[in-house]
Amino acid sequence: MLMTSNIGLYIYCVMNKTETKVLKAKKSNPEDPGIKNRQIYEIRYKDLSAVVSNFPLEQLKANMDDVIAHQKVVENVRKKAGTTILPVRFGTILRNQEEVINLLSKSYNEYRSKLSKLGGKDEFGLKVLITNTTREKIKELVEAESKEIKKMKDNISSLSANSSGSTYLLKLNLEDAIKNGISKKIEKLAYEIHQQFVQISEESDLLKADIEQIILNAAYLVNQNSATAFKSKFQELKKAYGSVGLIFHMSGPWAPYSFLEGK
Repeated sequence: MLMTSNIGLYIYCVMNKTETKVLKAKKSNPEDPGIKNRQIYEIRYKDLSAVVSNFPLEQLKANMDDVIAHQKVVENVRKKAGTTILPVRFGTILRNQEEVINLLSKSYNEYRSKLSKLGGKDEFGLKVLITNTTREKIKELVEAESKEIKKMKDNISSLSANSSGSTYLLKLNLEDAIKNGISKKIEKLAYEIHQQFVQISEESDLLKADIEQIILNAAYLVNQNSATAFKSKFQELKKAYGSVGLIFHMSGPWAPYSFLEGK
């Protein structure tokens, strides 16, 4: 009776094949542990390499430690290989080396196209956050700049004490006007900041914000020759918008996670 192995191959990323193997096959390398501290190595097909670990053939549930380990492998390989890296979706496990080579073969043209498109480019992440103090500053700006809000305040002030019903409705309208004004001001600030980074990027991707305080969450595909300019722009805008209390956070350079179609 034939016994089938329950050990498959976990895939981290695909890259251009380098002249010498970046990762020695199945030899321990404590500097580059994979998920669950498993060794990582390359499987090659033509001018492509897949970075893999031996791994149990079972569904891998996402948890923070394993996701971080996956990303660390991708980034360590990117730095060590000095070439463009295409991250593979977390949790991708194939049965054996033959299936890995078959994947590289079937998707060869797609991988080559992506590597060509993304060659010499890195991803930078940007988050811009607003605090309660910042929101109050923006509220003050909105109230000072809006003629509509000023007029509404004047109307409320001119009403007599006997006009409590009318005053109540006007105050509700005033609150709505201020709230809408704050939202529009924040959207405008986020748009202005985003556009300045767009001008020095090849592509950009607006990402979903995890919390309400994040007014801009974006990824930018940046030519490596423009990386210094991108970082300088970050410092410039961080200082310029610091006057209204916006908090800037930049990450990267990373492999181009956000710019892989069908990732």
